[in-house]
Amino acid sequence: IVFLLVVVGWRLRSTIIRPLGLGVGVAERVAEGDLTHHFDLNREDEIGDLARALNKMSSNLRGIIQELSNNSNLVSSSSQELSSISEQMVSDSAEMSSQTDSVSAATVRVSSAVESTASAIEEMLASLKDVAQNCTRASAMAADADNQANETRQVMASLDASAKQISSVVDIIEDVARQTNLLSINAMVEAAKVGSAGDGFAVVANEVKKLALKVAEATNQVAEQIENIQRDAIRAGKVIEQTAKAISETNSVSRTIASTVEQQSSTVSEIAKTIQEISQAADGVSGDIRKVNHAAQNTSTAATETSSSAGKLAELAITAQRVVERFKV
Repeated sequence: IVFLLVVVGWRLRSTIIRPLGLGVGVAERVAEGDLTHHFDLNREDEIGDLARALNKMSSNLRGIIQELSNNSNLVSSSSQELSSISEQMVSDSAEMSSQTDSVSAATVRVSSAVESTASAIEEMLASLKDVAQNCTRASAMAADADNQANETRQVMASLDASAKQISSVVDIIEDVARQTNLLSINAMVEAAKVGSAGDGFAVVANEVKKLALKVAEATNQVAEQIENIQRDAIRAGKVIEQTAKAISETNSVSRTIASTVEQQSSTVSEIAKTIQEISQAADGVSGDIRKVNHAAQNTSTAATETSSSAGKLAELAITAQRVVERFKV
């Protein structure tokens, strides 16, 4: 019986107790994080099932830990990269915000300059309109002056013709006075021939001679005045011709200036329209810049939050790595 008990005890020890002890040892090592041990037992009973279950559990845990280690390293690397990208985004957003502020300020200056330019162009347009009106009035006045000059030229021509006619009459009067003077001289000679009987006739002849001399003298003065009038008329005609030419040129220049001013007014109007469109575009750009600036601020905020989340993710990765390091695979 004792022998039988010894044999049974040995059998129990070798088939049950010892394998269970090995299994407990493997389980304890697994519990301590050592997943390198393997329960080598090839049996088709419950003990074998336990060994296979322990080996499978250890293998599965080893795969999970390895995958967790790889993932934690990947998470750590990704979190660092994400943190770096977030910091770059924050920096870029700050720079973008600064640039948009500068562009916004420049846009404001452009808008102010455009408004000033538009105001100056409006004033210039008003001045051009005044110039055009003045040129139109000057052209009308020049046309009137040209008409008056033509009328004056006609009057001077008539005056010259009248002076020539008067000169002809004066020539006739001068000839009559000269003949009268000759007749009075002849009468005085004839009166002297008859003696005292011709004294009365001689007196009359003498008076006629004096009158003829006075007529001749007056005729000479009239002729001289007529010559002066003719010379003055000729000079006046030349002056009028020059004045008419100058007036005509002035009229032509005034019309040219008026036409040019009208063209410039049209061009300035187009420029004013373009400047107004530029002003509207500048206002639109200013609004877009404000939107971009707002988006940059939102991006900066989101990047800051992302950076914070990346930091927390890195901390979780470090924690997971520390947990993984507790296991031996």
